Amino acid sequence: MKFLRYILISLYVIKAYCSAHDHLKELISLLLLAGSNQDGNMAKDGIFDLKVNVSSKINKQIMLSIKDIIPNLRNGITTYKTLNDLAEIVYKTYFPDGSNPDDIINSYDIIHALTTSNNNGNNPVSLFTGTSNKNVFIISDLRQNKRLGWYIRDTNLGRNTDINNYYNPFSTSSHHNIEYSSRSDLFKAIAAQCIKDRRTCKDLYFYPRRRFRDNYSEITCYIVTNNDGNTIKHSFIINDLRNREVAHPFTLIENNINNQVSYSVDTSFSPNTLTYRQIENILGGYHKTYFTNRIRDPGIGIIFHSGINLVNQFNRPINNYYINDNELRLNIIGAVIGSNADVSTPEQIKPTDNIVCSKSNNYEYITLENIILKVLEERLNKKQISLEKIEKISNLAKMLAIIKMFPINSYNNFNGIVEDKNHVIEIQKTLSFVNKILNIINRNSICAFTKKRGENSCQHCTSLTNNFDITKSLLNTLFMIRDKKINANILLDEDFNIDSNDDDNENENIDNENDENYNNKFKNLKIKNLYKNAKKASDIWNDLIINYMNNRDEFSEDESKIFITNFNEFINGCKDEISKSENSNNNLIDGITEDDINEMEVKLKKIKTIHKTHNNKLLIDENGNEFVNELEYNSDSQSELYKNKLIENINNAYSLLNENNEEMHICMLFNFGKDDNKEFDEDRTEEIDLLLEDIDQMNINANDKEEFKNKLLYLYNEFDKLWNVFEEDNTNNDEIKNNSEIVLKLRNAFAKKLKKEYFNDNEIQSIQIIDESNIKSSNIINLDHLNVDKSNFIDYISNDINSKSYIKLFFDNMKIKVLMLDENQNELSESIYKDIKLLETNIMKKIQDMKSYSSAEGHYEEADHLLELISNYNELISVCIHENKVNDDGVTDIIKAIDIDSDDELKNRLKYIATKKENEGINKIFKENSDKFKNDENKEKFENYINTNGDDAIRFTFGNDSVNKGTLKDFNRLLKSPANSEGEAIVSIMENSSDEYGVSEISDSYKLKLGLIKCASPMSRDPKDIDDIATVSNKLIKISKNWSNIETYQEHNFRTFMNFLTSVNKYDDYAVGNVENVKNNEEGFIDLSSTYNNEENSLEINSYHDIFSNMNDLLSEINEFENSLNNDDKEQVKEQLNEIKSNIDNAMNELYKHIKGSKIKLSESAGRENSEQFNKAINEFNEISNGAKMLFKTHAKLRSDDNSNSSSNFESKLNSLSLKNKNKNKTLLMKKSIRKIKRFA
Repeated sequence: MKFLRYILISLYVIKAYCSAHDHLKELISLLLLAGSNQDGNMAKDGIFDLKVNVSSKINKQIMLSIKDIIPNLRNGITTYKTLNDLAEIVYKTYFPDGSNPDDIINSYDIIHALTTSNNNGNNPVSLFTGTSNKNVFIISDLRQNKRLGWYIRDTNLGRNTDINNYYNPFSTSSHHNIEYSSRSDLFKAIAAQCIKDRRTCKDLYFYPRRRFRDNYSEITCYIVTNNDGNTIKHSFIINDLRNREVAHPFTLIENNINNQVSYSVDTSFSPNTLTYRQIENILGGYHKTYFTNRIRDPGIGIIFHSGINLVNQFNRPINNYYINDNELRLNIIGAVIGSNADVSTPEQIKPTDNIVCSKSNNYEYITLENIILKVLEERLNKKQISLEKIEKISNLAKMLAIIKMFPINSYNNFNGIVEDKNHVIEIQKTLSFVNKILNIINRNSICAFTKKRGENSCQHCTSLTNNFDITKSLLNTLFMIRDKKINANILLDEDFNIDSNDDDNENENIDNENDENYNNKFKNLKIKNLYKNAKKASDIWNDLIINYMNNRDEFSEDESKIFITNFNEFINGCKDEISKSENSNNNLIDGITEDDINEMEVKLKKIKTIHKTHNNKLLIDENGNEFVNELEYNSDSQSELYKNKLIENINNAYSLLNENNEEMHICMLFNFGKDDNKEFDEDRTEEIDLLLEDIDQMNINANDKEEFKNKLLYLYNEFDKLWNVFEEDNTNNDEIKNNSEIVLKLRNAFAKKLKKEYFNDNEIQSIQIIDESNIKSSNIINLDHLNVDKSNFIDYISNDINSKSYIKLFFDNMKIKVLMLDENQNELSESIYKDIKLLETNIMKKIQDMKSYSSAEGHYEEADHLLELISNYNELISVCIHENKVNDDGVTDIIKAIDIDSDDELKNRLKYIATKKENEGINKIFKENSDKFKNDENKEKFENYINTNGDDAIRFTFGNDSVNKGTLKDFNRLLKSPANSEGEAIVSIMENSSDEYGVSEISDSYKLKLGLIKCASPMSRDPKDIDDIATVSNKLIKISKNWSNIETYQEHNFRTFMNFLTSVNKYDDYAVGNVENVKNNEEGFIDLSSTYNNEENSLEINSYHDIFSNMNDLLSEINEFENSLNNDDKEQVKEQLNEIKSNIDNAMNELYKHIKGSKIKLSESAGRENSEQFNKAINEFNEISNGAKMLFKTHAKLRSDDNSNSSSNFESKLNSLSLKNKNKNKTLLMKKSIRKIKRFA
């Protein structure tokens, strides 16, 4: 149990302090300053309080003003002006009137003091001011710290040794840690220079009696990198815990000649040392003075006057801590913000509730820092705040970062630069907060991005690099659970351990062979060798969480802390890894997605609550330090996370166009072959320019306005968030990052479209268009970040469940290849046919595998992956059918869809898994929140509410296992307020979850249900199921971001035909323009008698021919009327005629879209419906197409004199035309031809 001893030590060796008295007054002051006008009162949005969304959930809004957020403003005990005056005191204590803020900030900066010298050319490092990029790298890996210390201690070099060119056995060998391996040469040079500088480095800090052990080290080292765009310098900083001093022995310049990097000493810097006592004098206690029973700090009374409820580590209230506005009693030391009530709407927040922020309710609210940023952005969008005011706010935010970087404990003792993992995360988040404020300033000032960063005035704060041991955190937890004998699925042998037996050997020399063996032990670790039936690490953690919850009494308080902190470390490591462009390729996080991380974070919050309840104590120490801290994602725009987000949202933009234009083939294409045989251009500049045009020209039908508004807003928000990442990344680097240009253009395109379409919406009109004229970048989008053999991609997407995100991308490419075939060619090419048959074979094998399992346990991911494969395969087949290329030649096997509706066993098994997941989620919510449900009979689980014997009872089986599905009646027996549909019932159940625990299982269930619908024929889909999924998906971002048109054939026809009739109604009063007045007949087809007004003139409407004949007569009358006018008369009615013609154009376009969409739906249904129903649909389609030809021909005559509208000739578009430029296979040319030529027989 040596690992337990080490982890316990790391838990309690804490040097930074997070008590409310340390920096809560600064945060509250920042919020108040962000929301105040010049007179110190709260800013308004017109006559209303300015509000921002404080919800931590992506698909939820809790709109609050600062008055709602701060308790004593909410309950009227104090005024905004009173609190703002105190905020001004806090600010002016640091920055007196007339002072230079940068000078003040630098005066607190210990690194600035250490790197200041009298040498010529000295330019000290300023972590928090200036225009250069700074990074602080903490050598926090204990093994690396020990290796560096040993090597310097035990090695001797002559003063004339070249630090770049000598035999140097030191290495940063580390399993899966790119942060160290990428700095290997720099570490070697630093180690060599320290050895050479014996007097100022080696002999002072690495002498023989120094201790460098895994459980304790007397030395912590830092590398501070400063990059001004021309020169890169690395300052070596040593924190000596034993001698209580911080030193800067030297700074190295990085020289890069012909891509050969070397290092040399920068003589403008001098060795420098500051004792902890000297640092305490520099920092001055951050203006705090401690007395026997009180603390004095100007403006600290703002905490009390805000009405914030504080608690100690035992979750007991801190009372009577206020003395006056500048003094509080010492019982505030160690206090933290108390928990808030569970709320889901602003109306539920009571006057007595605590401050609204993540510290008071981690499930519902965002951090105070993010609230401040939202207030700043909102005020800036409404032009309510000056850049000078934001500069002021940034100054105080920098001081907040300094307080956390160079922490002073109670009674003003300095104990070293921040190094503890949780506090490093805390300072990382604060530095990110500062940088986001600076981004706002940079974006709205004269600062402009250029390729040469030295030519602009962009402000920069510093960044801080942390590292996480994903492997140890998982393995140590597995060891703990294994040793408790409460889990039989762990596959680790009893003799497998992490730490070598010689960790305590003080005399060990560097042993690269031993280190290589150490690394190889982890390099070959696979998930399947750690845990039975686990597909990825998140599966393991899900089971370990269940072990922890079901055996809570088996864990001591310390073991519980270890379990939680290991889980926290693993999650943070995953977030760090997937949001870095250079990751460590750790096998243990293969397949981990952002969705997996979100679910793990929900479970982390849950077990934190369990720990608190079980031990009657918060996860903090007596000083208010948290043992758990959640990392934010890195703002690395070139990381896998943001590359995939960009691809996903561009394809969602294409999906929106497909939906609007009734298309089936607009998408982003990728190269899946060998690098030297690329089919598509990966520079997307021209392609995105074409997409921007399409977004601008998108014609949104009035009936679809609200739905499209939500989707346009979603895409705007997604690209806006992406741009924020790119903007921060650009600010902190020397060149404009790849794809910056297209991200900003797409962000602006959706902003412009929203403002154009929804001009009466004040919120939308407040969206700002960002100047994009200076943003020029490369725009390469490919799948190079995907570490698979692209020449064998079919095998990858068929057999690797982690390939799900890329399945659609591959099938989209296949669709385009089919569309590019010669239309006179009735068969697929040999290569396409071969690939389709291979895919079919692979899918059928997976279906047989699913049907062969004796239990569903461990096969959810496989089921989800299988449904994604089948639905995309069927879409590809529908394109082949649409293009009449199914190889129906009697020689080769015909190309056909996979009809799971005809495979009762498969469908039954998949529905079993979906239902099992749903019931598991409901049970978790019910168990944790039983008071929110009807439970007079003290039932223990949802299954007890299900009627299993009635005619409406539904049961699914998987092998010998069975599960009962809840019906609406069953759900209403559970709910206190009855629901009108199963979808509404599920939403009500999810809303009853106070911490989202159980929601992920429901989300997984509905992913499968969505997959089942997508695999079904559009003519056989159940509208009730579709409505339920739509209702639930609005609450589940994991599903709602996966856009698919899952309408039934009948729903689509009704909707699009009504869009046509509504458009006709604008110039033809006989057309029924109200959807409510048009009915479907009993078979689901349109009731034609209700589509056209037959009360006047006794119109007989019995067929589509009757409808179109009447419409055609009106077009002819309009045409004859126009031709009968002389020029003068035409001029008089020109405006009215043009309006009528424009309405006719729109109607013809809606009719054309209806026909296109109908053909797509028919192609998706072909071969999977009974012939009678399918033939009826075909006859309906042909009737409409024939009537449309008549209408389009008359329409062409009406427009024959208007060359500018020649594209309105829809008649020719109904014919099956071949694609032009068949010899040109570039993406751009191909897309242009496909979009311009509509293919309908």
